[in-house]
Amino acid sequence: MENKQKRKVSKSRIYQLYKRDIDTIGGLIYPDEKFLPVKGESAIWVSNYARLLSKRKGKPKILKTVFQKGYQRVTLPQAMYGKQENHMYYLHKLVAEAFCDIPSWVKSGDKIEVHHISRINHDKDIVGINFAKNLMYVPRKLHKAIDSIAEIDVKQGQKWVAMDYDKAAEFYGISPYDFINAIGNEKYQKPTAQRGKYQYYNKEVGEETPVQINVRIVRESTI
Repeated sequence: MENKQKRKVSKSRIYQLYKRDIDTIGGLIYPDEKFLPVKGESAIWVSNYARLLSKRKGKPKILKTVFQKGYQRVTLPQAMYGKQENHMYYLHKLVAEAFCDIPSWVKSGDKIEVHHISRINHDKDIVGINFAKNLMYVPRKLHKAIDSIAEIDVKQGQKWVAMDYDKAAEFYGISPYDFINAIGNEKYQKPTAQRGKYQYYNKEVGEETPVQINVRIVRESTI
């Protein structure tokens, strides 16, 4: 019986992603799903819906990730100087690197980190937690404070209107740095009042041109 030789797949095909490759993995899971290359890795793509696609062995396949302490991780082997090394990545960082922009208000030189808008659960994997729309870059110096706030409501007339911290800062015409620094650490910034789960902050923010903010927040630890 004649031996069949294994068909070689051209490198040019491996390094390009085609519609037929998407069809091979079962198609897109959402109409607006997109795949972009993972930086520093060959023949690996990540989607805005947190899927990793590999063509390293020719045939496209979705890579499995491992859930550990709230985060999805993946280990990718890579040949370096004739040796194989394993590189471990956090899935949310790969998604953010491919699809998220650094906000224009972030100060030049500040170190940035990826923030989950809807928070992670360290014991349970949540569907959609690593989707691009749930991720954003924030300055490292503000990240803990941002993470500690589960809800922000801004007083408009007689109503409380829910906003993200950056939208609330924009509403008052101040920087997110000033806004978060005014409410983000209750040890140094005492609330004006507390009723039930809400902490109220009615105060002036800013030095040169002070702005009066009137907000209520819910701390992550109080939910």
